Amino acid sequence: MSLLGKMLGFGRSSDYDTGIRLFDQGQYEEAIEAFARALQMSTKRPDPLTQRLATFYTAESYTHLGHEALKTSHWERAAQCFSSALDIHPHYADLHFHLACSLYKQQKPDMALASLAHATAINARYARAYMLKGQIHYSQANYETALASLALALEYEPGFKTEVWQRFQQAHETEQYTEAQQLLDTVLHTDIEDIQYHFKLGDDFYKRELFAESVEEYHRALSINPHYPDIRCHLGLALRQLGRLPEAISELRQAVDANPRYIDGLLYLGIALEEAGSGLEASQFFTQVLELDPDHPAAREHIQRYNQRAA
Repeated sequence: MSLLGKMLGFGRSSDYDTGIRLFDQGQYEEAIEAFARALQMSTKRPDPLTQRLATFYTAESYTHLGHEALKTSHWERAAQCFSSALDIHPHYADLHFHLACSLYKQQKPDMALASLAHATAINARYARAYMLKGQIHYSQANYETALASLALALEYEPGFKTEVWQRFQQAHETEQYTEAQQLLDTVLHTDIEDIQYHFKLGDDFYKRELFAESVEEYHRALSINPHYPDIRCHLGLALRQLGRLPEAISELRQAVDANPRYIDGLLYLGIALEEAGSGLEASQFFTQVLELDPDHPAAREHIQRYNQRAA
């Protein structure tokens, strides 16, 4: 089960419990239907926490469906799913980025650029967003704007400087713009495979509760490029599972230092600090989560618990 599900558990309502089981089984469309029933029932018998949890997992289900649609090149379906998730979680940079990808594939560059603007407003160091922005501007022959965005992408992610990137530069400098565009379109998907490989392998170990192995893979990913808040966050979670709480807190602090609007990083840093006995500081991070996402169920639950203890 997801970490949030483990933290807050079953027993909220039969429809909600059904939704969680379907979610964990990857049956996301059915999960959305179950969560909708749970939300409808909670309006008749008010249960604010169940409402927030069902809403949260509805967004997560749409996100998974969006990624599945991207993998199968169903661009319109992907855009619909990411848009539905963003209706619930408008402060998630990754959702804006993936919506932009699906819009770009539908040949809707202006809408894609608008989504990327949201992504970089949330995460100012979002290298992949700047790379895609550069690709879109380059396809429109806005070369100066494109190169400025691409420069930011390389500044934040040196892994983009591959052999394909060098060929793109050569083609651009010799005014072979069609070839340059074709090369540029491949960079985003071939540039940082080693980082993503170790990151995904670390996640796989984590899911299997092989936490020491997951730590090693996250370290390998960060050794290639240390500027990934999400990898630092996952490393912090694995260290926490190993009982290495001071190290976990350090990694989570670096994650939110890199992206102060990173909701998951803020949440898990708060949880780690709470476990370390720093309840007051933890509450400050939970408050930051709620400032970004006022309906975030886990953050609100922790704030309520802290206030009850403080009272």
